[in-house]
Parts: sequence; C-alpha cells; structure tokens
Amino acid sequence: MEVSRIGLSGVLYVLLPPVIFINLNADGIRASQAAGLGLALLAISAAALIVWWSSGLIGLSKPETGAVICCVLVANTGNLGYPLTIAVLGAGELPTTVLYDVLVTNPCLLLGAFAVGAAFGTRAGDGAGQRIRAFLFRNPPLYGALAAFLAPHGISPQWLIELSRLSVILVLPVGFFAVGSTITVERHDEPRARSPRRPTVGAMLAVMGRMLLAPALLLAMGALVVPIPPAFRLLSTMPTALNVMLVSRAFGLSMRVTAEAILMGTTLVFFLCAALAIR
Repeated sequence: MEVSRIGLSGVLYVLLPPVIFINLNADGIRASQAAGLGLALLAISAAALIVWWSSGLIGLSKPETGAVICCVLVANTGNLGYPLTIAVLGAGELPTTVLYDVLVTNPCLLLGAFAVGAAFGTRAGDGAGQRIRAFLFRNPPLYGALAAFLAPHGISPQWLIELSRLSVILVLPVGFFAVGSTITVERHDEPRARSPRRPTVGAMLAVMGRMLLAPALLLAMGALVVPIPPAFRLLSTMPTALNVMLVSRAFGLSMRVTAEAILMGTTLVFFLCAALAIR
C-alpha cells in the first residue's frame, strides 16, 4: 500500500498540475454547444445529490458517502472516453469529446470532487476552516487550471501538448495498481470473507449513479430543453475515473468503495464493448 500511496501522491502533486495547465491553455473554451454542456453539469450534480440522499437512507459512513458522491461526479471521459468515441462515433466527434472533458469532467473533479473530499474525508481536519484549507492546499490541479485561464491562450508548443497527453498514460498503471492493492489489502483484512467477496453497497450505488442515473437525467433534460450531442450522451455513461483514487487518498474517503466502483464500472464497459465487437 505504501507504494500506491507514493504513486498517487506523485500523480496528484507533480504530474496533474502541468498536464492540466498545458491542455486547458491549448484547447481554450468555445461557446458552441454551451446548452448541452450546462445540462451535462446539471445532470451530474443532480445525480450526486440523489446518491448523497440515498447514502443516508442505507446508512453509509461519512467517508463512504463522500467516495460514492465523488465516483458519480468524475467520469473517465479521457483515457476511456476518447478511444470509445472514435470507435463508436468516429474521429470527427473527438473535438466534441475534448470539449466535454475540459468543460464538464474537469470542473467536476477540480471543484466538485475535491470539495466533497474536503467535506467528507477523515484527513481533512475538523471544522469548516480546516476543511476549506484542506480543499485549497490539497488541490494543486485547480491552480494548474486557473493558471491556464490566466495565461495567454496557446502559449504551449505542440510538442509539449503531445508530451503531456502521453504522460497521462502514466496515470493508468499507477491508478490500477492502487485499485488492485486496495482491494487486496481489504481482502487480507477479512480472512473469513466469502470468495469471491461481494462488492460493497456503496460501490454498487456509485456505479448505478455514475452509469445509469446521470445519463438518464441528461437524456430527460435534453428531451425537455435541447437535443444532446451523441458524444455527450456516450461520455455521460462512462465509469468512474481513476482520478477519484487521488481524491480519496488525499482526503481520507473510503478507498474500498472507490476502488470497487472503478473496477466494476470499467469491467462492465469492457464486457459491453467485447459483446458488441463479437456481434
């Protein structure tokens, strides 16, 4: 577990801030499709509120509740969403995917998930003041995003952009190692548990909220307001992103719920893709 802790801390404090700065500065913010982006943010926020309420009904602890909310807020629209968009919708939809990733997923991570971590985590301090300081001082990617908006647009050279996007691949082995080690340690701590152990209620709630509730709310809002672009509909179904492991580790949310939700959701997507490929 110590190796996974060091790896997650390195990704959070060293790798993510410059990567976010370079890519946000390069992509910029476009005004097109603003209604769809706004509805996506609203749908995710509503889904997070619903699972928060549901967590209280089923008696989840505060760290478990925070983990469930973060798992619903942050989808894997980058490492998984980009290639799936190309495979399902074609390369022409990739710019729309990038737009969603930058203007929906990033705010949900940098503002939503980090704020939830500071509010619900066991390592965020006591009282509002300490938790606000935890949000501000344990959220270096946020400052990378702010710097990207303040800096002159397009100052990052193309080679640096490509290098930063390539470096994001480093998050995958670190993240999945952390997922695997977390589940292994939890299994070791419960020697009498049945094999295979059933996932926690919190993890199942997180997967349903992320992959069923959020997309359903987006489709319902789109039917009432404006049509939702196909790429947005696809990305709204993505499983929980590995970045939630960083938040859970930094603030003391339930690593078990987070790891199981990531594993379950990602496995489900891969099985669905395999089934479609066979057909």
